[in-house]
Amino acid sequence: METLGYDVFTARNGKEAVEVYKKQWDKIDLVLMVMPNMGDGEAYDRIK
Repeated sequence: METLGYDVFTARNGKEAVEVYKKQWDKIDLVLMVMPNMGDGEAYDRIK
């Protein structure tokens, strides 16, 4: 994704993904998730 010019934000788990999203939401157009410790559905619910 970076080679195509996109900024890439990573997280080690769902809780971290929610925190990254809170800080960077205005720069995020797409979210791809495969998360341990919090299901991607739960992380998605918290992000939206």
